[in-house]
Amino acid sequence: DARTDSQHGSGEISFGGYRKDRMASDLVWAPLSNNGSWHIFVEDITVNGKSVGVCGSRGCEAAVETGSSLIMAPGNMLRAMLSKLDFDDSCSRSAGPLAFTIQGQLFELDTSDLVEHDGDGCRLLLQSVSSAEKGPALVIGLPFLRKYTTVFDVGQKRLGFARARHEPTTHTEDEQSSSLTTVQLVGTRP
Repeated sequence: DARTDSQHGSGEISFGGYRKDRMASDLVWAPLSNNGSWHIFVEDITVNGKSVGVCGSRGCEAAVETGSSLIMAPGNMLRAMLSKLDFDDSCSRSAGPLAFTIQGQLFELDTSDLVEHDGDGCRLLLQSVSSAEKGPALVIGLPFLRKYTTVFDVGQKRLGFARARHEPTTHTEDEQSSSLTTVQLVGTRP
């Protein structure tokens, strides 16, 4: 049951604003934790509504990364998430949604968002990264970005997230679109 573009709509990037018709919810804005990069604080990580217990009182710094096809975390953090998710070898069993709490709002990823199936079996879209590197604890990539429309607001140094609307829409002119340029994206795999 492999994912296809027809299931999710094609990706796109817009410059000069954003398309509200591509959002199924209101934007939640998160300030950047580092002015030189697209890092934010994730207040908590939960599985089926229960804290994984890895972010502490300050939260976990996360890079929102358009160049990553995975959700990545240091080994100890990833182990904690995977033990709560309880996937089996066929990737069919899971304890519930993995969620990131950002600005008090839950952003959930279901099993279908975190797993790819093909003729060889299944792949979790989660990976360990070295915690020895200086940088954010988490890297939030494609599994999150295809489910949530993400707005990179350079001027106000913030990121906005809203549940994506993947079904075809008709673009309507509004206050955001007068200087908007949108380019359709096509993904390929080797």
